[in-house]
Amino acid sequence: MNIKKNKVITIVIIISFLYINRFSAVSGNITSDKNIIETDISQNAASSVFKVINFNLLEGGKNDGWKEIIVAENADILLLSETGRWSSDDGSLEAAVAEVNQLFPDEKPYSARTFIPDSVTDGQAVFSRFPIIDSVVLDTIILDDGSTWNINHAVIDVSIDVYGVVIHFIVIHFTCCDGGLSSRLKEMEGILNYIDTLGDVPIMYAGDFNSDSPQDVGDLAPPVSSLGPEPIEILLDNEHPKASNNHTFIDVYRTLRPYDPGYTYIDSTFQSRLDYIFVNEPLMDTLINSTVLDFYPAASYASDHFAVNAYFNMDYQNTDLRPPTPLGLISATVSETETVLSWSNGTDDDIALFNIYRNGTFLSSIKVDSTTFTDNVNYLANSIYQYSVTISDLNGNESPVSIPLYINSSYGVLSKPSEVKLEITTEIPEKLHLKWTVGNTGGLPIIEYVVSRSITSDGVFVFHTITTEPELIDYKVRVGLGIYYRVKARNAIGFSDLSNIASGIAVASPVNTTDPSSSGISNNETTPVNITYSFIILPFAMIYQRRKYKK
Repeated sequence: MNIKKNKVITIVIIISFLYINRFSAVSGNITSDKNIIETDISQNAASSVFKVINFNLLEGGKNDGWKEIIVAENADILLLSETGRWSSDDGSLEAAVAEVNQLFPDEKPYSARTFIPDSVTDGQAVFSRFPIIDSVVLDTIILDDGSTWNINHAVIDVSIDVYGVVIHFIVIHFTCCDGGLSSRLKEMEGILNYIDTLGDVPIMYAGDFNSDSPQDVGDLAPPVSSLGPEPIEILLDNEHPKASNNHTFIDVYRTLRPYDPGYTYIDSTFQSRLDYIFVNEPLMDTLINSTVLDFYPAASYASDHFAVNAYFNMDYQNTDLRPPTPLGLISATVSETETVLSWSNGTDDDIALFNIYRNGTFLSSIKVDSTTFTDNVNYLANSIYQYSVTISDLNGNESPVSIPLYINSSYGVLSKPSEVKLEITTEIPEKLHLKWTVGNTGGLPIIEYVVSRSITSDGVFVFHTITTEPELIDYKVRVGLGIYYRVKARNAIGFSDLSNIASGIAVASPVNTTDPSSSGISNNETTPVNITYSFIILPFAMIYQRRKYKK
């Protein structure tokens, strides 16, 4: 059944490589650690397990690659955004459901709910192999002050009976881009007000949030993004004045993978984790595993987003399928003939074994009474090796890998670049000349420098450009207006911390006193300050696939 948007609904109700393990190949003999130990949960789990995929399909699924990913994942519930043209008015939803079901001839068929979309970048849909109980579509929400707000992309709330428990699956697509922050804040505020009307029920809240996360800081912070974390901060921080009054939410992916950036949107100008699955209290203990599906060949062309999956165990009280919390950093002492790894003990109470991997290949398991391992190996000269450690618990559940450690047989432990020091000069009229140095490259050459800028020292620094040189001449400045800059350096291990903030004010060209008509400003070179995205496409070999920025 296709549900039309109903603006009265809310009123009636109120009153839904490129950092650490992104580098799958620092050298030819290193393979991706993405799925080294990911258990085939669907085969080993009890019948109480279900699997969800959250996927932005890009303009109504115009690229068929999304179907390849859906088939490979074979999830029980599909949470889809940007579904575009699907509607029951013309039979396109039924046709889409039939087409998807034909991809799974041996599985229980899906049923689906959606609404009439306004455009190819609109539309949310839920496909489920479990019984759908009810669904509601919201395109108008109520804010805290009682006023109404028209949502840019309508929200769908589908109630599904999962192993006898009715769960609300709320799928959203927040307003995009830098200029949409104020809209995203209102959207989060109003949807949480709607969620509060649902009462004490299990809720999964997912979709394309077009927002950074306040939990993605430090090494997890997106190297290039300016969308802001405030909308998700409202969701996760119960002390926030706009937070839910009745529910606490957690981020499924960040809870299960505390050290993996998990970017779901990557192109030449922008990298961040925009696609999330959140759950409230009744589902928090059901978490098993979550993965960003960036490793499928089809992921490079299926959509401008990577899908995210998640497994849940509704019988968690009787069947332990939750893997241990992964280790963070591991360290090493390196010589010509051996590498001695060491790490801190795990945080879980039921740890049984530590498992060691080199270049993605299992080496050995050791008991928990030791937190060191010696690898005696005849290294090839000047070659790079990757080490990681996982934890197995008493029930045989294995954690995701630790933050990988990279060594060079002739150098030692490799690391991300150290501090970047930035200076700005104005010796070139009507331009600013940026120069910077890196304290230590971490044992590897610098691949790129990412430059961001702002019109205030404490404002949002917006991506400006990428360069392979340790300097930049910024032509897009206005004479007399100060601009603030920060720079990050990246090698094959990761990004440095942000540089110091440096500022400069471009000066006018010298006035030609012999020409009364000269103003001292060259109109064909001076450009008003524009802090929208500009970029240089680099020729280096990287995993990133350039994608058009989402609409």
